[in-house]
Amino acid sequence: MAVTILSATGTATGESKPFLGSTVRQIQANVAGTNTVTATILLDVSNDDVNWILGAATFTLAGVTSATDGTTTAATWDFLRARCTALSATSVSVTVGD
Repeated sequence: MAVTILSATGTATGESKPFLGSTVRQIQANVAGTNTVTATILLDVSNDDVNWILGAATFTLAGVTSATDGTTTAATWDFLRARCTALSATSVSVTVGD
């Protein structure tokens, strides 16, 4: 089941979500719009939802009307959040699945 941790129409910080357990997770970032689209998304991780390791992963997306990137991690961080730090598009989203 995929959980959305960021859904925005501009630069934004998504809400942190708990992901307890030691499972492999798939993280997917998407950007959509018209013409050329770009986005920079940083993934932050934490074990306590207070102290964050900023930019543990970076997605740099670029395409024509849409772009997608992703990664798989077996790291067992208890909390994940995504931050869109640059956006030239209509919308951006990040989902986490296990």
